[in-house]
Amino acid sequence: MKSIVAAIAALAVVAVSAQENIISVTSPLSGTVYHAGQNAIFTWINPTVETISQIVLSNGPSTALQPVMTIAQNVDATAGSYTWSVPADITPGADYALQFGTSPNVAYAGPFSIQAGDGTASNSSSSAAPSPSASASASASASASASASASASASQNASSSSKPATSSSGADAQESTDESAAVKSQPAALAALAIAGVAAVAMV
Repeated sequence: MKSIVAAIAALAVVAVSAQENIISVTSPLSGTVYHAGQNAIFTWINPTVETISQIVLSNGPSTALQPVMTIAQNVDATAGSYTWSVPADITPGADYALQFGTSPNVAYAGPFSIQAGDGTASNSSSSAAPSPSASASASASASASASASASASASQNASSSSKPATSSSGADAQESTDESAAVKSQPAALAALAIAGVAAVAMV
């Protein structure tokens, strides 16, 4: 039994030692965030091969990665970078990883995140641009306010101009009353003068 366990352990050591990191990945590192619909740049140094047989996108736990898609094949390792156009409809997630090459000559990178491409930039843009209906409503409201102000001003002017006419009518009525009183008082004054004259004659 012990010999079987030792044999399995030996095989595991051989398998691990047989794997060779064909590159040293410098991007993406753990925690990198990419966005759907945009470019993702993978970079590496110290290639030990001339061609990377494939770049595979995977996701899931590091001990049980599941392939999602093959991003590229036969990539020039000496170039030191590769640009990938992230699909706009890719499923967002925080457990993505990359496999460079084919076992046993592979290199891994991750985990990293891929976020939806509609993010805060698109909302800021939507909120910054007023809709045509909102602009039309604002314009109509402003026009209505201007019309109301003009109507109120016209009403006030009409009221102000009517006041002097009323005052003038009152003054004319008062003057007419005064004249009537004066006319009515003239016969009474003449009668008083006549009586005074008769009395004077009688005394003589």
